[in-house]
Amino acid sequence: MRLHYAAAEKSRSRSGRRQVLYRPISNLSVVSKLLERLVSSQLVKYPKNNYLLPDLQSAYRAMHTTETAVLKVLADIPLALDSGDLAMLTLLVCRVRQR
Repeated sequence: MRLHYAAAEKSRSRSGRRQVLYRPISNLSVVSKLLERLVSSQLVKYPKNNYLLPDLQSAYRAMHTTETAVLKVLADIPLALDSGDLAMLTLLVCRVRQR
C-alpha cells in the first residue's frame, strides 16, 4: 500500500520561521470504512434474500421501526376482538433509579 505524504505545519522555530514537517497520512481508515459498508450490506441482504427473518421482526430491517411494531399490535387487537378471540396487552416499564 502506498502512503501519501502531506505537509503539516508543526511549530515555529525560534527565529519565527515556519517548520514544515512531512508525515504519512494513512489510507487505512478509508479502506476500513469501505470494507465495513460492504460487509454490512452483505450481512443485511443475505437473511432478507433467503427469507430467514420473520415477517413481523422489526429489528435490523429497513423501513421497520418500533413505531411500525406498535401500530401492528394496535391494529391486531381490534381484529382479534372482532373475531371473538381474547386480546390482552401487557406493558412493562423498567426504570433505573438515579441517586
